[in-house]
Amino acid sequence: MYGTGNELFSSVVVVGCDPVYTPKKYINTPTWALVGANTVGDQTYPRLSTFVDDINSKGGNARFTRITKYPHHNIFSDEYSILRDDELNIVDWMLSFSK
Repeated sequence: MYGTGNELFSSVVVVGCDPVYTPKKYINTPTWALVGANTVGDQTYPRLSTFVDDINSKGGNARFTRITKYPHHNIFSDEYSILRDDELNIVDWMLSFSK
């Protein structure tokens, strides 16, 4: 289970965190990184954006979304969840890939 992930998953969603893995491990796996709007003040936003840029610069398929319509850091709550956001369609995006 602790391999590169490429042999286990057809896509990856990284949510509002400071990435600890090297972008090289994500090059062959479609990756979507999301962060809450109020995360701009901390270091997570630029590091996550740089992480996505690094994946793409190495030939990967990564995208970055900053959730601006919900002005909070927590993008999983009773009020709002990225999984229930019909504009993002994250679950459909994940299911569009297969191994």
